[in-house]
Amino acid sequence: MKSISLSQIIGLIIASLVVGFILKAIDMSPMDFWKVLWERISKLALWAWNGLDGLALYVLMGAAIVIPIYVLMRVMKKGRG
Repeated sequence: MKSISLSQIIGLIIASLVVGFILKAIDMSPMDFWKVLWERISKLALWAWNGLDGLALYVLMGAAIVIPIYVLMRVMKKGRG
């Protein structure tokens, strides 16, 4: 495993300081941050799932028309030749 360099440690300290300052400025704890992030990801996943659910409905509704027509055309084409 690679060891961490001094510049990486300094970068992490500076990033932690900036993020800590921002969290304090907006009066948010780290736990609040992770809770809000989790809620947003959950809402996004639910939105995507509902979108796919609606998409599946459209596909099934369209297939109820398209597939029988396709089968009928194949049968008629086979009968001709």
